[in-house]
Amino acid sequence: MPSDLSSVASACPVVEAAVRLAGWVGKDGIPVTAGRSLRPADVVDAARALGVSARTKVRRAADVPEVHRPWLMAVAAGLVVVADNRAVRGGRLDDPQAAWWAGLQALLVTEAADTFGVDPRITALVTLTVVASEQLREGWTLQHRVEGIMHDRADWDSHADPQRHGRVHPAEAALAVLRLFGAIEGTRLTPLGVWAGSELRRVVPPQVTPELPAKDLLGLLAGTDEVDAWNRATHWFGERTSAQIVAELAQCAAEATPAQRVMAIGLISALGDDAVAALRTFERSPNLAAHVRVVAHQHEQAPEPRTEDLVWLATEYAHADLSCHDVATARYIATDFLDAAGIDLAADGIERITGSGHPDATMVAEALTAVARSAVPVHQLKISLAGHGWRRVLIAENATLAQLHRVIIALFGWDNDHLHVFTVGRRSYSDPFYDLEETVSEDTIGLHQALPQPKATMSYTYDLGATWRHQIVLEKVLDDHPLSHPECLIGQGDHPIEYYDPDDPTDPVPFDVTAVNKTLNELGTKGY
Repeated sequence: MPSDLSSVASACPVVEAAVRLAGWVGKDGIPVTAGRSLRPADVVDAARALGVSARTKVRRAADVPEVHRPWLMAVAAGLVVVADNRAVRGGRLDDPQAAWWAGLQALLVTEAADTFGVDPRITALVTLTVVASEQLREGWTLQHRVEGIMHDRADWDSHADPQRHGRVHPAEAALAVLRLFGAIEGTRLTPLGVWAGSELRRVVPPQVTPELPAKDLLGLLAGTDEVDAWNRATHWFGERTSAQIVAELAQCAAEATPAQRVMAIGLISALGDDAVAALRTFERSPNLAAHVRVVAHQHEQAPEPRTEDLVWLATEYAHADLSCHDVATARYIATDFLDAAGIDLAADGIERITGSGHPDATMVAEALTAVARSAVPVHQLKISLAGHGWRRVLIAENATLAQLHRVIIALFGWDNDHLHVFTVGRRSYSDPFYDLEETVSEDTIGLHQALPQPKATMSYTYDLGATWRHQIVLEKVLDDHPLSHPECLIGQGDHPIEYYDPDDPTDPVPFDVTAVNKTLNELGTKGY
């Protein structure tokens, strides 16, 4: 940043407030919350130190933005250091430019997040672009212009709303943060705003266009949601033929990381039979051979894959999940591939992975060794049907939503004769056999992904005409609770009457935990 902007950055009100807040924290420090924020009890004192007013009783620090924003700025810039649930004064403001930039990014992440999980710095860059290119008109016009560019960039889905419930629109939030930091005054960019735009262009991911190199495309998409990945990849496909897409992606994937390779194969498979046929020309590539043979079999173009291929892919997919997700996800995907080969991960699976010939076999084997023989954690769920009671059930965290569907059918006595949909965040999942629009296969997501921590929720709707809507809450995770099949602990309320006929009324079937568990036991025996 030019030196004349350094003094401008240091004079930014939020920077000045962050410096004062760091002085208030002092060398002795103060306790903070598990989320590294000010405790509600300390917010009033912090507000007094900053010369701002605050209510006597505060529910959380974020409810007082005049304090919370400088706090985020101070922590991001290193003016306050947090460790072991305690904050102490950190370094001095020796580099105002770096502090300003760190604080700007921290507040964007906190305040300008969208429903798609896109880096908020991209939204800020697009907002700056709109301001720089035309006379800024706020409200719906700004939102519409930013959304249009974000759709063109393939960052936002045109069929869904980027605005979180109860939050301001991400574009308006980005605009507010940019103004707070002096990057925008009124309707024009300041010198700080011009510099911020150049820095944002340097750090944010590139736009997905047909000109983007295949390597960069796979780097952007690796580990992302399959629907988002496909929507963004279609912008890259452009006028390419199926054969051209396969050639570029496969050539790049042959030397890419496992996560990028998995993404490339997924895109090619989704293109259909012709693309898979074209992929078969890469069967001689060591890093693609197993992929090619398995995908070709899935498209009925090759015989069943060899055991060696399944073990190699268990290693490949586990490595991809280790790099993009967590060891639990890696464990379960490796287990799926090994089970298909008739191999038990806990018995000799680690040894087979080590000898798979995969270039990352040793690293994957070491990571999975720590969890291979431990019991699968169990989720305790409370499933409530408004006006018709609830059920509490134990189920392994690696169960898919397809398996959970069958459990819910047993818990509430449904006959399983209607369509159903799970809603997790902004994504809907259902039975792929019925090919419902804008839904993803419920076989592709596990409970540990849908409900990643206690108090997480999702919904389940049974019978899309009658819309029996259930709320599912993860109450707690049991780490040492061996479970051979789902188990209902307790429940309240009769089974709902699925086919109510006012001319021939029937009595509801009472909830019977013993009968329900008998059905769940049978499901477990069948692998539900």
